[in-house]
Amino acid sequence: MPLRIRYGVAILFVLVLAAILGKRLLYPNNSLHAATLSYTPSQSYLIALGVNDQTPTAWDGSITASGATILSLQGWRFSDGDSVTGTTGWKLSTRESPPPPSQTSGPMQENGIIVTVSASATPVSFNVTTAQGNFSFASTDVPFGVTKYLMKAPSGSYSVHVSQTAAPLQLTTSNEEEDFPSMAQSGDDVYLTYTEFVHGDRSQAVGLSTKQTITDFTPYNRPAGGDQILLLHYSKSQRVWTGPFPVTNPGEDAMRSAVAIDGTGRAWILYSVQRSGNSDIYARNSNASGAMSAEIRGTDLFPVAATDASGRVWVAWQGFRNNNLEILASVQSGDTFWPEATVSTSPASDWDPAIAAAASGEVAISWDTYDKGDYDVYLRHVQFTDHIGMDTPIPIAATLNFEARSSLAYDPQNNLWIAYEVSGPDWGKDYGSYDTTGVALYHNHTIQVRCLVGSSLYSTNNDIATVLPGAPASQLFLPSSPGPYGPQPDPSLANNRAPNGDVGFTLKLDGPKNSFPRLATDTEGTVYLAFREPAGDGLSTSTGTGSSAGSIWITAIVYFDGTQWHGPGVLADTDAVSDSRPAMLPLGPGHLLIAHAMDHRLSPLPNGTPQIDGANEDIYALDLNVSRVQQTAQLTKLAPVTPTPPPASVAAEAGAVALTDSYRPTVNGQRYQLLRGDFHRHSELSFDGSRDGPLIDSYRYFIDAAALTWVGCCDHDDGSGREYTWWLMQKFTDAYTLGSRFLPMYYYERSVNYPEGHRNILFAQRGVRPLPRLPLSAVSTSPPGPLSAVSTSPPGPPAPDTTMLYAYLHFFNGISAPHTSATDQGTDWRNHDPVVEPFVEIYQGARQDYETPGAPRTNSASDSISGYEAAGYVSNALGLGYQLGFEASSDHVSTHISFTNLWVIAPTRTAVMTAMQARHMYGSTDNILADFRSGTHFMGDSFTTSTPPVFTVRLFGTAPFQNVSVIKDGNVVFSTSGDRVVSFSYQDTTAQKGKTSYYYVRGLQVPEAPNNAGQVVWVSPMWVTMQ
Repeated sequence: MPLRIRYGVAILFVLVLAAILGKRLLYPNNSLHAATLSYTPSQSYLIALGVNDQTPTAWDGSITASGATILSLQGWRFSDGDSVTGTTGWKLSTRESPPPPSQTSGPMQENGIIVTVSASATPVSFNVTTAQGNFSFASTDVPFGVTKYLMKAPSGSYSVHVSQTAAPLQLTTSNEEEDFPSMAQSGDDVYLTYTEFVHGDRSQAVGLSTKQTITDFTPYNRPAGGDQILLLHYSKSQRVWTGPFPVTNPGEDAMRSAVAIDGTGRAWILYSVQRSGNSDIYARNSNASGAMSAEIRGTDLFPVAATDASGRVWVAWQGFRNNNLEILASVQSGDTFWPEATVSTSPASDWDPAIAAAASGEVAISWDTYDKGDYDVYLRHVQFTDHIGMDTPIPIAATLNFEARSSLAYDPQNNLWIAYEVSGPDWGKDYGSYDTTGVALYHNHTIQVRCLVGSSLYSTNNDIATVLPGAPASQLFLPSSPGPYGPQPDPSLANNRAPNGDVGFTLKLDGPKNSFPRLATDTEGTVYLAFREPAGDGLSTSTGTGSSAGSIWITAIVYFDGTQWHGPGVLADTDAVSDSRPAMLPLGPGHLLIAHAMDHRLSPLPNGTPQIDGANEDIYALDLNVSRVQQTAQLTKLAPVTPTPPPASVAAEAGAVALTDSYRPTVNGQRYQLLRGDFHRHSELSFDGSRDGPLIDSYRYFIDAAALTWVGCCDHDDGSGREYTWWLMQKFTDAYTLGSRFLPMYYYERSVNYPEGHRNILFAQRGVRPLPRLPLSAVSTSPPGPLSAVSTSPPGPPAPDTTMLYAYLHFFNGISAPHTSATDQGTDWRNHDPVVEPFVEIYQGARQDYETPGAPRTNSASDSISGYEAAGYVSNALGLGYQLGFEASSDHVSTHISFTNLWVIAPTRTAVMTAMQARHMYGSTDNILADFRSGTHFMGDSFTTSTPPVFTVRLFGTAPFQNVSVIKDGNVVFSTSGDRVVSFSYQDTTAQKGKTSYYYVRGLQVPEAPNNAGQVVWVSPMWVTMQ
């Protein structure tokens, strides 16, 4: 992954012990930069100010404490002009956040102060003065999970919210990106491993805009500094952190790490690294001084680890075996690891392993599987005697809903707690402006908790839903909406779509957004659940590259005391993207140590330039004490889980996919195969991607829900032009290259408004960075010519920025495609380069079709999502003589109703680029197979003939065809209808000598339900010149 597929290859780890003394490491070029950092016992409180302010308001103030010493003040949502003065005062204001797309102003957001005081066994009193009034509170008023509301406004709302949060200790302070922490403990020792990404040559970093035409593109594939796995050690008794110690060389390409401590006290660090084009899992062990063993090697991605009661380290991970994503496991045997064993049992994809070990000796591994066409959570107990043994898999959640991303923790009674994420049925299925019979990737996500006692499954009597947030408000501290949220799926959203409106990008229809559950239990049996939630609607004020770093997420915790769930309590210093998962260790009753990455999105660092971005990942240690009285768990026994059978649509879709995957036409002696894909998708790494979900869910969607075989993924300028998000997307592209089954390409969206146009950019090779933009060209005042005309006079002179883009694409052998062309994101076709821009996104699932006025799903002056620009219709480009193939793609939120289908000679990146350049492609809204040729020529070809051309058309649909048309030079010249398979020939007896005409096919299926739009296929034209 990109994977040399290993069928039954054992992970026989042969350990060569290194005689390492002191701090001398295996790699001589690793300089040890270990240091010590002491932790002072403390407690912290978050004071949110200006909650529900309607206009920017000054909240300058000061604070005093009685009963403890104030150690620090830290801003909650600080930006320019906000500051603290020592440990006594601050200047701050509430303000609008940066505006979301197509809006001139952003939502108002609260501000605040995090005050940290020395730990005290007696109550601490606080007195606060602000420009808007004074208030006081005591530590006893706000045990963790309880909020005190102060300064009541005439409207009845409270302007000040005070709550306990975890006491922070910043462990990393570099300008590099430290991320993905994992922790383990044994006795006095805590080990924390994480990944550090080192930026490339910062002097060459630029923002998203330029005033000078770029002619030297070599800086845009400069190398990055790469990743390094590092290790920290913490002594509980001394309260001292030591390190970091290098685990790997610098310059690696890592996909996370895990750590576990064996029975001899050695910390085993397990990490996934891509070397020589293949991702493998490597392992080393270390002692508290950082002395490392030699590496040992396995495969593949996302390791998790735990230590059993006998002191053996177990590891589980995701790997690619037998053309499938599987969950695998191994166990330590002295200084080696046992051969891998396959934990998952499904022929479908398996994801996100979790692992836990009980004091009784029991070890459990959970994961989720797409076995029946939706994600279900399963669990297996594993044992080791003279081999790895496994019990029968136990279904934990197996309805038709999305049930995934499980987390495990054993309590002191050896009961196993399982948390998992839940969304609705038909996740990732048909969702867009003309069809909402499925559920988009990030609509209505929340969390469920179960407890496995012996072989029986239980729920808590007090439902966790009573404390989890509902649909988020515009500000984090405003009440969330408890629902009801409407049905999922909801076909009426598309059926009742208002003119110019969409069904999920600009409308807030999401429901809750509670994700990435992480469990821990303490020695008294209290269960703690951490999860991610949005920190309001406001985007980050970090705009160092010229665009916001995007939506902000934080971690909150709820806990179960045996009778009741409490909380949530917000953890400060956890702001980042949604997929930022904490590591949690119980240090004692009611006492948690949490390692968390945060990227300062709430309060960007003052360095806000492309060279030193204000959004920067650091690792924090968060110390949390929770006052609670643990009681015997009150649980309700559940019936054994019986997997819900999949609906008939699952088998029907599998049959359609099997047909498209197996069809092998031969044209002019060349055999082709079809790769179905998506050329336009977003994740939360886009500044406007808060409703698109995490990057990993894009890959779940591609591989499983849409069953695609190629893709371009995923975001605006690879995440607002930030080097770190570019690096993450590039590495995901490599990591999920699954042999011939799935082939992601290197991609980003480059957004320039009308008249130049948004474009999707694609490369076959890794390492090309986004290109900045020149200023926008003026809009032409001339109306477009007749739709059927062939003109050599495009409106306006070529745009300098697009000309620069074409030169960049020639330099890097890239390809671009305009999208939403007849909107204010589109183009008036003033630029064209058939080599680097050979096709167009004719249809977009999030919006509409831009083929020609009056065509199926086409926008119009009275109904056009994102504005209307008639000059941008594809028919105008064809009328200008541009030779453009057709594709359909998703964009934001939309899923499963837009496909880019490529006829390739092999499933390789080179063959994908060749197919695109040849325009051997078509767009569709469903799994429709299209074969369109003329003699020895295939769709997309341009050729000369001396006889009237004859075209053969074969369409294999998913429903009967209401209409199949052949369009010549903008006019329908032949129409027919038929069942699911349509096959015919058409000869153009009117073809004129000396004239070049284009011919393409459009098929429209019968609607599958009342009020639904019929599925459509657009087949790339052929250009024929009669001699």
